[in-house]
Amino acid sequence: IDWVSPVEPLRTVTLDGTSSADPNGLPLTHQWTLEEVPVGSAITAITDDSSPVAYLSTDVAGAYKVSLVVTNSDGVPSAPARCTMDAVPDEDFHVELSWNTGQADLDLHVLTSAGAFFATPYDCTWCNQTPDWGAALDYADDPSLDLDARWGYGPENINIDAPVDDTYPILVHYYDDNGDDVVVATVKVWTYGVEVFEASYAMNRDYVWEVGAVNWPEGTVAVIDDYWDNSPKAEDGTTDPGPRACYTP
Repeated sequence: IDWVSPVEPLRTVTLDGTSSADPNGLPLTHQWTLEEVPVGSAITAITDDSSPVAYLSTDVAGAYKVSLVVTNSDGVPSAPARCTMDAVPDEDFHVELSWNTGQADLDLHVLTSAGAFFATPYDCTWCNQTPDWGAALDYADDPSLDLDARWGYGPENINIDAPVDDTYPILVHYYDDNGDDVVVATVKVWTYGVEVFEASYAMNRDYVWEVGAVNWPEGTVAVIDDYWDNSPKAEDGTTDPGPRACYTP
């Protein structure tokens, strides 16, 4: 039996196999298998995968496929029962960043049209995670960095429940390599619950990838795909990194 179940990212899903039964009443053992995860997910296993009730955490938006096989005490297995859980953001605006190495630290930035890289309050990132945008004290139009992954794969995501009409640039900063070298960053954008954009870029440390800009209320993405070095030289010729923490211009 295959079926699809809607869920949300950043949730723990209960997988319940207690209704399984052997036609002859023999006792059963259970085995859950994680067959597929979305691109960018760091989930590799199901918790309590040999128990009748197991648990799956979702970290990024997309489809997660699990299967259950029960085996009776005579060693006869069932056909796999599969479920695809489609993790769809419930916010109108959802941007996700993931990358392909285990140690590097990359950071997601979402700005307003009035914003500048690392300048508060109009750059939402790790050091400015919940700025007040739009109408004062109206949290629905404010962004939120829900995940700040400091090493390895990500993901990071920034969400806005109900954005005000504007253009929202998306940038990725390769903050620290921690022994990794070139990293492939992947950004996905969901608007109104639909994935509308995905792109990847091979990045070097201290570089910034200006991915594109989300046009609101259209919910479309204008591709920019610019790439620039954020490590200018000091007067003595040594590397002098540019902004690496939030500042007020």
